Amino acid sequence: MLKFFFNRFSVMVKISETAGFLLLLWLGKKIFFLEASASSKVLFLCIAFLYLFIRACAMIHWHRDAKRFTGIELQFKKTLVPVAYIMTIFNAAALVADPTPFLAAEFLLLLFMAHVNAILLWLFWKDDETLPVASLSKRSN
Repeated sequence: MLKFFFNRFSVMVKISETAGFLLLLWLGKKIFFLEASASSKVLFLCIAFLYLFIRACAMIHWHRDAKRFTGIELQFKKTLVPVAYIMTIFNAAALVADPTPFLAAEFLLLLFMAHVNAILLWLFWKDDETLPVASLSKRSN
């Protein structure tokens, strides 16, 4: 049962991420076309940027000579699991109540996730090791 909800390749995670993204679009429509506070608009734009950054990190094939989802690609893919659930839950709650507190909480959580991705990217670009990806781990390419 845990694999169904938390495996990075699970259908449930894909459905949740799609729902979270669609709810984000719906929330954007609500925030920008109805009377919403400036803080809600800024938080929404920040959340959209953070999601796009996290999603882009997971989509890019960082290790050209290795199989997909090896090395940092695996970490970026794993990051999408909590991001999918965070976006679905917080965006749904923001649609039915005052969006500002939910957007603020979602922003802080996504900021933490994006910060981890930024650290991984910094280490990736700083690394000048010539060994193949995951050569020192038990996992084979």
